[in-house]
Amino acid sequence: MRVTPIRTSATGCRPALRVTASAETRILFQSRVKQAGWKAPREDLKGLHPIAREAWTSIHTIYSICFETPLLAAPWLADLADESTVHLKCETRQATGSFKARGAAHKLFSLTDEELQRGVVAASTGNHALAVLAAAKSASAQRGGIPVPVRIYLPRTVSAAKVERLHELGATLVTVGDDCVEAEAQARRDAAAERATYVSPYNDVQVAGGQGSIAVELLEQLPRGRLDTVFVPVGGGGLAAGIASVLKAADPAIRVVGCQPAASDVMRQSVAAGRVVEADWRPTLSEGTVGGLEAGAITLEPCSRFVDEWVVVSEREIANAVIDTVTHSGMQVEGATGVAVAAFQKLAPQMHGRHCVIIACGGNMSSSGMDAVYRVAGRARPGEMPREPAAA
Repeated sequence: MRVTPIRTSATGCRPALRVTASAETRILFQSRVKQAGWKAPREDLKGLHPIAREAWTSIHTIYSICFETPLLAAPWLADLADESTVHLKCETRQATGSFKARGAAHKLFSLTDEELQRGVVAASTGNHALAVLAAAKSASAQRGGIPVPVRIYLPRTVSAAKVERLHELGATLVTVGDDCVEAEAQARRDAAAERATYVSPYNDVQVAGGQGSIAVELLEQLPRGRLDTVFVPVGGGGLAAGIASVLKAADPAIRVVGCQPAASDVMRQSVAAGRVVEADWRPTLSEGTVGGLEAGAITLEPCSRFVDEWVVVSEREIANAVIDTVTHSGMQVEGATGVAVAAFQKLAPQMHGRHCVIIACGGNMSSSGMDAVYRVAGRARPGEMPREPAAA
């Protein structure tokens, strides 16, 4: 395995790492995890949850496109909880600007040449689509330039900036309904009819496993005793399922906090009900976590089993958290990152003496998106006149 630093500009943020995969990648990661004092899985990965197995399998290949993302110390958050430490896991530095690159890469790199050439179909609010396109391009290059057709289904609620970027990347786009669930259902139907591969943004063991590679990195970045609480933004639950299943196998005492906007907390309600529920949801600044769950979503079981606590936050709390994060870290972050930061801020009095990580899941925020953030927070951009908060 070859590790190459990738320069970043975030103050206090160690460089992102380009890890060139080889047959020994997982063995080397296991060695680093053991050196950090954690329990590493058996060589044959027996005894792990299926999603955790996929996480450890994914590190064989995903680093041909993905980065090992850095941790950024957040003393401005640690000051809210006495004798605590807080780090942001900077998936804002990931390929395509979000954690979604991991799951898409693992899924597509697992397909045969024939499957790739029959085409790939995905449904997305933006980040998953960017990830699938990048993974398809990389898979094509790795397989001698074979064609990998990609068609993306999106709800009408996706941001204009993300649609424009997808067009620029040459994606074939299909707009369906106002909800991710509607787009996902139509994408699945069309993929099945055409014998193409549907790549779910969360409801797939390989996709969720790819997202779980974040937890593998955390275990080698932070020694045992310096990681005991992780705040994860949750939409469909692929990120939470991946991270939680890996961390709980290493140490069941690690606490995983699922973070959702109050406007769209379908997973939390589904966990409480013990089944996927058709709950009402409203538009939110956290575009990456909005919408419902597919019937039979495989992420419900690991989220029910491994997530210890659920926290919901208001739109104003999300907006303030986004502004605070941008101000103090220098990173551009999305609303979904604001959800996790706001959840930490809400629980800060309970975090005394704990070592926390917040998953900064993405940084693809448009200028108009930031305008909405400031409007909801009732805060002026630098140089603007003060404004009143929008309705929470």
